[in-house]
Amino acid sequence: WEDPYAMYVGPVGTYWVRFRLDVDPKMNSPVMLALSGHGTLEAYHNGRLIIRSGPWDDPEAVGIYNTRSSVLLSLACDGRPEVIALRLRKTARDEAGHGYWPLIADLHAADVEEYIRRVGTRSRLEFGFFGGVNALILLLAAVIWWRDRRERSWGLLALFALFTFAVTVVFTLPKVDLGISIGTVNLVLLLGEFVYPLSVYLLVLVVRDLFATLDRRSVIGFGMLALLMIAAKITPVAEYMDQLYVSVIFFIEVARQSVRAVRQGHYAGWVIAAGGLVFI
Repeated sequence: WEDPYAMYVGPVGTYWVRFRLDVDPKMNSPVMLALSGHGTLEAYHNGRLIIRSGPWDDPEAVGIYNTRSSVLLSLACDGRPEVIALRLRKTARDEAGHGYWPLIADLHAADVEEYIRRVGTRSRLEFGFFGGVNALILLLAAVIWWRDRRERSWGLLALFALFTFAVTVVFTLPKVDLGISIGTVNLVLLLGEFVYPLSVYLLVLVVRDLFATLDRRSVIGFGMLALLMIAAKITPVAEYMDQLYVSVIFFIEVARQSVRAVRQGHYAGWVIAAGGLVFI
């Protein structure tokens, strides 16, 4: 249990992991058992079912993605060993989505679980706030561009806000326990490999267009970098390249354009520069 990541599920089948706990008789406070893993899970305490998640009734059903379950345990603390048993099932349809399945299990004090819950809630609120801001920017920029389509910057800004909002949704969805199937989450995460590179690409286009430095060469050049970022995730190139390394080039370009605009005294250049740097 000291190394929870050592519990990896192999081929299709049903797996059991049993732990014998030698409890200190002096320990008189309840503990929290928390489980996290892909698929269909069950947990037993001294033979009694305490946690069940996933579609056990259908032997061919796809499991739940990254489910997290917790339950409060009252240990006898009478000197006799206690047994916690975990059962996990992996079907052929699950196998198509994941090459390996980590099963994380831990025991901790009850107040720790409440802290974890608060951190998760705060994280989702932050993503929700970020997504809401981008949705407002999208609507505002789209309306302004629709009224005067000669203003290309507003159209690019609307596209940038759209893709940034999509990035927020893509990377927030797996963090929320909605009982989503593994296949659906895999599809959403695959979409994320496209929308994130396009969002940073559009950021560069927006900044360059606002500062009147957008040209054919920059559109093609940074477009090729965005395609390289996508290829770095969905092709064998991923073994040799990470999206983060290519992202740095986009971020450096935004910073370079921002500094240039401030030095040249561009109208509201420092506001745009600060916004771009905050996004980075």
